[in-house]
Amino acid sequence: MEQDNDATLEELATQLQETIGVTVSRATMGRVVNRLKLTRKKNPAAYPKAINELKADEELAQKVELRQEKYLNNIVEQDHRGIKRLVNPGMGFGSFNTARRTLKGYEAMSMIRKGQIRGVAKGAVTDRVKFIAKTFRLAA
Repeated sequence: MEQDNDATLEELATQLQETIGVTVSRATMGRVVNRLKLTRKKNPAAYPKAINELKADEELAQKVELRQEKYLNNIVEQDHRGIKRLVNPGMGFGSFNTARRTLKGYEAMSMIRKGQIRGVAKGAVTDRVKFIAKTFRLAA
């Protein structure tokens, strides 16, 4: 691993088999690497191959599309930061269903605020209030 940190999990499993004669799956090799807290260099060129292998093994749906955009994760993390800011003061959730319902509500309100709902422009507070009142049948 330390000699070849560009190796895929499958290549590492093959090296293990050649070295000591033990056969392990790609998933097992991944768990071993994680448990040993070894770092692997991420090779973006390997992602399409891995996605295709997962689709072929039917571990991933055929409709999944790989989007290789350099800063896409930054956008996701920025959005996630707002959710964390709301969740942390609540000291967690009592159950999975409570978390699911609460997070759906946070996400819905965030989408409304950002203007991602048809008929409600970003920054239009009055339209936002009317939309929420109409949706929940409240008196505005």
